[in-house]
Amino acid sequence: MEKNMIVFLVVGILVGAGVGIGVGYVMFDSDDSAGDETYWFYMDYGSEADATHVNGWVSSEAANAMSALKNIFRNDLVMNENTGFIGSVKGIENDVWDNALGGANWMTWMWKSSSFETADLWGGWVNGPGLNNTLGNATYLGFGFVDPVTYESSIDPNAAATDAWKTGGPFPAV
Repeated sequence: MEKNMIVFLVVGILVGAGVGIGVGYVMFDSDDSAGDETYWFYMDYGSEADATHVNGWVSSEAANAMSALKNIFRNDLVMNENTGFIGSVKGIENDVWDNALGGANWMTWMWKSSSFETADLWGGWVNGPGLNNTLGNATYLGFGFVDPVTYESSIDPNAAATDAWKTGGPFPAV
């Protein structure tokens, strides 16, 4: 009888542990990405492009654009959580702003709809206020000089010379 009690006790512990592991997995490690979407980012490192900082498309599935960018760059991303503005990516930091000289900064453009096959396919980028206000699932992140008077950027993703983003990522080959 004592032997049977030990067997039942061991079986009970094993079943309890299995149930506990299963519940823990569902609560903390399960793939709850059913509602996630794919977010695309074209990284334009400007004059900082090199073997470590390669211009091109990156993507991740997440609930929003900020989470997707964090998934991609992990510890190599510094951003302002309140505004969605980027402070640095992979060690490339915004300059300290100088009212007379301007500075180099990360800038954000967003695709103005969730459809990438609209009539304005090559003119769809609009200046963005930050990743917490995206309009679609594609964002162009560029590092370049900002003029202190006009606040215009040295990067223009809509310019004819900026064609690299047109051939990959979420955009169909034309």
